[in-house]
Amino acid sequence: MTQSFLFLTHLLEEIHNHSTFVSKIWLTVFIVLRIVLTAVGGESVYSDEQSNFVSNTLQPGCENVCYDAFAPLSHIRFWVFQIILVATPSLMYLGYAVNKITRAEEKAEIKAKVRHDGRHRIKEDGLMYFYVFQLLLRSLLEVAFLYGQYVLYGFSVPATYKCRRLPFPDTVDCFVSRPTEKTIFLLIMYTVSLLCLALNIWEILHLGIGTMYEIIHSRKTQLPNEDLYGLARGQGALNEARLSEEDYSSYPFSWNAPAPPPWWINGKPGEQTQNKMKKHLKTKNITTYKKYKKVKSLTFY
Repeated sequence: MTQSFLFLTHLLEEIHNHSTFVSKIWLTVFIVLRIVLTAVGGESVYSDEQSNFVSNTLQPGCENVCYDAFAPLSHIRFWVFQIILVATPSLMYLGYAVNKITRAEEKAEIKAKVRHDGRHRIKEDGLMYFYVFQLLLRSLLEVAFLYGQYVLYGFSVPATYKCRRLPFPDTVDCFVSRPTEKTIFLLIMYTVSLLCLALNIWEILHLGIGTMYEIIHSRKTQLPNEDLYGLARGQGALNEARLSEEDYSSYPFSWNAPAPPPWWINGKPGEQTQNKMKKHLKTKNITTYKKYKKVKSLTFY
């Protein structure tokens, strides 16, 4: 019992993580309006459909033959069959997703995911193709069952049914129990099927439009490498020009700033310039030494 509960918890968690918000709405509609409605409401409405199907003749076997012509497949059995087949693609996808994620968890620990729309999680885990396939298959099954329901039952349940099957030579009038209630229930099931089909189409559009929006948005926000490199070079040159201007204009003017010697030139000094520099330093050292001797002699006396 504990293992079954843990498996069910893990299954519901994977359904939550690997489905979009549209799919979660579809699952709610499918469980509440289709499974519960069929199990609870349909059983009480159609419980006496064959027992109260009576004809105006007492010939043996008449009611069975006429009821088979009236309803080749019981409404309840048709809807149960529809529920099983429509849910099969989703169950197949869920089993595939759980199996793939379990194998990935065995190989390496998966990092914690940030909460977001399930579309990103489906894409990250490599399940998008299978997810779209099960959506298309589910939609085709919904359309097929809608068409089959229309062919078998139409849009209403008549109060009387005229049976013209063999071995009856004449037309036999048969009477259906609770036709109005069954008509309302039949229309409700049509509405639920159309709602599920609309949710499937909405989810397909949601996946397609969302993917296209991401592609367009990424192209607008990310520049090509060449354009980005050229833009960086241009910005760098502009910054260098601004810095060179600041080197000459940002320092304050001062009268005490030393001026360069008249023989100073920019660039690498030549031999003549080097000799002048040595001579200038020698003269400066001699002058400094004389000043030092003079100050020392005055201090001594």
